[in-house]
Amino acid sequence: MRKIALVRNNHPDVKRVIVYESDNGVYLFPCASLKDGSAIGDDWFANLSGVDKYCAEEYGIESKDWEYIDDPLDGCQHDWIVPVRVKGRNIGQPQWDSLERLENGVWKEFDPKLE
Repeated sequence: MRKIALVRNNHPDVKRVIVYESDNGVYLFPCASLKDGSAIGDDWFANLSGVDKYCAEEYGIESKDWEYIDDPLDGCQHDWIVPVRVKGRNIGQPQWDSLERLENGVWKEFDPKLE
């Protein structure tokens, strides 16, 4: 399960957050931009109630502010909304400084700094 919300309290560094619930806990990805892109960090929580409480206190997010979004495709980044993955990760040869984005069913290399 993933959900996203805009920050409500004019936080100086974070504009929106993405929450991803996995079998290993719940991850919070704070994002510095309203545009889709990499998060500026991540935090781990044992459960959803913990992350919801933190987001309410830290970012002013209320339960009604959350929008549910699709889980990422296998091997894709959890902090991006569109399917994005590290180039080569799917074949066990990750190129950590290169990303690919799924466009019309085809993986294409791209540089988010040029977007």
